[in-house]
Amino acid sequence: MLYATFVNLLVVIGLQVFTGNANLTNFLHAAFMGIAAYAAAICVPPAAMKAIALPDAPWGLNVFALGPWASALVAITITGVLGLFTGIFVARLAGVGVTTVSIAILVIVHSIFLHRTKIFKGNQALFGIPQVPDWPQITVFVIIAIFATRWFRDGRFGLQLRACAEDEIGAREMGVNVFRTRLMA
Repeated sequence: MLYATFVNLLVVIGLQVFTGNANLTNFLHAAFMGIAAYAAAICVPPAAMKAIALPDAPWGLNVFALGPWASALVAITITGVLGLFTGIFVARLAGVGVTTVSIAILVIVHSIFLHRTKIFKGNQALFGIPQVPDWPQITVFVIIAIFATRWFRDGRFGLQLRACAEDEIGAREMGVNVFRTRLMA
């Protein structure tokens, strides 16, 4: 129970970085959380377990297994690349455009998770995934995330992001690169 609470706290802290500072409703965090979770969940189970859980997985996804930290690194890399790619488009939008595009991408990601059953199992659960961080480790992650979020919020980019939220034209006139600031968040 404590583990799930800390994971949810990390999600809320991640939402604060962009949505809280930019004052833009963005649903991409849910999509990226799912992408990272599936990427790690596909990489970490033992190959014998994946042969049972994902017998028809393409690209040889069911014949290898990575360690938990390597799986996390793969998941973060995949999510980061996809986040950068989508961020290039979403960071140029404002207001309801951000919300609309992020919902559309979330629906696309959800449909892929649901209908690509050879990789994601559809409505069925993947099994054999170890729970690696114990509660002291996840506590440290949460504390680091809280301090990093606070550092971002009180730093130059957090101030610029909040300025863009308050008055985008005024922020541009003061020399703030709105696109870069939103993309970094």
